[in-house]
Amino acid sequence: MGEHISQLPVLGVGASLSLSAKPDPVSLVKKNHGPSFVEYAGLADVDQVIDEVTRIRETGKPVLFHPSYINFCGSHPNSEHWLKATAQHIEQVGSPWFAQDCAYCFWEEGHGYSSQFGYFIPPILNKASLIRAIDRVKEVQDLVPVTVAIEPPPVSFVVGTIPVFSFFGEIADATDCAILLDMGHLVSYEMATNKAVTDALSELPAERVIEVHVAGGRIKKGESGPIYV
Repeated sequence: MGEHISQLPVLGVGASLSLSAKPDPVSLVKKNHGPSFVEYAGLADVDQVIDEVTRIRETGKPVLFHPSYINFCGSHPNSEHWLKATAQHIEQVGSPWFAQDCAYCFWEEGHGYSSQFGYFIPPILNKASLIRAIDRVKEVQDLVPVTVAIEPPPVSFVVGTIPVFSFFGEIADATDCAILLDMGHLVSYEMATNKAVTDALSELPAERVIEVHVAGGRIKKGESGPIYV
């Protein structure tokens, strides 16, 4: 594992949210025993969010940028312009790393936000998809100057037979990237497959896990049974 991961700062316990979330992120970090950092979802264009992010940073708390528009899997490449905008965004706000769900955010060439699909579309868990995901992660690493962390997305269905920890472990080892684990997303894998993610725990390179989300979520009734949302 590269030193770029082991030398990342320890930020403590933070809050991952939208900049429009309530309570206001600035009010949140100013509370006694409030979060020690804020991770925010935002637009690629840093000029659209810089005023709000600056307010957070002026409290002395660091920020992390968590985009939702990069294809970390699939055959549709990310545009160079889009990735350069991401690099500029990260540099301007001082995000020491950035993480995003490894999922489809757009189909055609160009770019787009995951919201156009309603949410992320998960990767197929097979060898061909794994190879494509490795290509996509390396493509991002070539233009983004900080450590990249990939995150298993939430799922309501699973296609493919590779265990989720095996799939993401192979990507991380092949690209020397980091991993973010969202506990709610892992619950969704267990619900969709009726298998425990810990069955393949030995294949997860735990030393690459730099961030963990203890996420909220809810169970709703789907056409084929309960699903996590």
